[in-house]
Amino acid sequence: MPKPKQWASRGALVRDLAKCPWKKYLEPLDVALVVRQSVGANTFRAFRRLPKKRSVVFRAWGLSALEARGFLDRLRGVRSRGAYDQWLTDFVSGFRKEWKREMGRAIPFGPSIKLPNLLVKAVLESQLLPDSARERTVWFLHVRLDSYTIQAVMNRFGASGERIRRIPNSATMGFVDGQAIYDHLQNLIRSLAEEADVPPIALDYLAWNASH
Repeated sequence: MPKPKQWASRGALVRDLAKCPWKKYLEPLDVALVVRQSVGANTFRAFRRLPKKRSVVFRAWGLSALEARGFLDRLRGVRSRGAYDQWLTDFVSGFRKEWKREMGRAIPFGPSIKLPNLLVKAVLESQLLPDSARERTVWFLHVRLDSYTIQAVMNRFGASGERIRRIPNSATMGFVDGQAIYDHLQNLIRSLAEEADVPPIALDYLAWNASH
């Protein structure tokens, strides 16, 4: 696996974000491929000693969610970041409940949000939504938080000038152990994206896709 990249300064990261060709990653996929390609094997390897295969449980839930009556209609109807945040909260809650039912235990906080975020990212990379909805919703997406995206911003300052709590060089999705650190990192990424005049998800494309 490529080593996560760390930028020397906030300005350097903003400049690279501004140049990131994030639109090129939006391409047509059918529902089954969207679910299958949304999460790679390296992410599933982080889960150990579970009664069922992790990829099977996630993909079964994802396919069911995307094919559920009204799912795409609700996503298509999102018109603001606040509405998207509430939609995502409900989506993540459904995944957590299904994981616990299938595995007999709760999924850790970080992965419980990372996997649904990856699935939504894949939906936006497909043609499951009309162009008008995709072009609007892409600005609301949350960035999946793992070693690549966390370490990309680990030395940056937020708009308030206050540092996030110390992030170790080995930080992975497990570092995101609660809502507070998740929100803080998402807000930091949004502030960087606003400076670069790109959607926050461009940070994911810059830190992950561009290096793989």
